[in-house]
Amino acid sequence: MLRIVTLNGGITELKSLSDVTETPVWVDITDITKDEASELQHTFNLHPLTIEDLSMVRTRIKVEQFPQYLLCVFYTVQRNKSLKTIETDFIVGKNFLIT
Repeated sequence: MLRIVTLNGGITELKSLSDVTETPVWVDITDITKDEASELQHTFNLHPLTIEDLSMVRTRIKVEQFPQYLLCVFYTVQRNKSLKTIETDFIVGKNFLIT
């Protein structure tokens, strides 16, 4: 599921990636599908290896620099009855953030 938010004079939620313009945008992803991954790749010109990392579970911790963006994979710790690690991916570009 994609949640797309633009910061053009205020916070506005967009309905699809086709609505993305040059204004800063944040795309928050949960349970990414192949179609969503393909659409992200096309919209933000992401490298195929980045799409692979977004689609995989349990990617190793890393920071990779690409010509148009930076990919960061980290883990956070969640505490319920026990401790659990949660993968968090960030793609940071000039006018976009994908989490």
